[in-house]
Amino acid sequence: MRYALLAPIFLSLVIAVQTSVIKAWPWPWIVGARSNRIAVCDYNAPKRGLLRKREAAIADYARIILEQRDVQAAFDKYIPGEYIQHSSFFSRSGREHSIEVLIPFYTDPGLSWSNLRTFASGDGNGVFHYKLNTNGGREKGGETYAVIDIFRFKGTCIVEHWDAVQQIFGNETNPIAFF
Repeated sequence: MRYALLAPIFLSLVIAVQTSVIKAWPWPWIVGARSNRIAVCDYNAPKRGLLRKREAAIADYARIILEQRDVQAAFDKYIPGEYIQHSSFFSRSGREHSIEVLIPFYTDPGLSWSNLRTFASGDGNGVFHYKLNTNGGREKGGETYAVIDIFRFKGTCIVEHWDAVQQIFGNETNPIAFF
C-alpha cells in the first residue's frame, strides 16, 4: 500500500528528468532530414553516431540553401571556417567568395529545383543530386540540368566542395537518364 503512494511521485520525477534530458541532448535518432536540431556544425563531433549526424547535416544544408534560398544562413551553420571550392563556376576558392557567388544564384526567382536527393557516407562525404531548371525549364524555353554537389566533412562541418553539372536536352537515348 505504501508503494502505491510513491508511484505518482516517482512517475512525475521520471517524466521531469526524461523531458529535460530529451530537450537538452541531441539524440541522433530523432535528428531527421527536415530537423533544425543541429545548431551549428561541430568540427570535433564524436565518431559515435557521426554518419547519422552528417546525413542530417547535408539534408538540412540542402533545405536551407535550396528550399529557403538562404546562402548566408547555410554557410553560417555548416561552413563557419575553412572552405575549399573546386567548382569551375568560381574564380577562386574560399568561403567568402563562394557566398558572394551563390547568393545571387540561389535567390534568382527564375531558378527551381526538383528531384532532390541527399546522401552521406562513412568516409566523410555528402552529396546533393537534383534537377535544376532555369526560367521554367526546358519545356518553357529555359534549360534543365542534372547537378551533383559533393562535399567533404570535417566532423559535421562542410570544408570542401566539388560539382558536376550536365545539361538535359530531353532527347537522351536512355529514357531514365540522370534520375
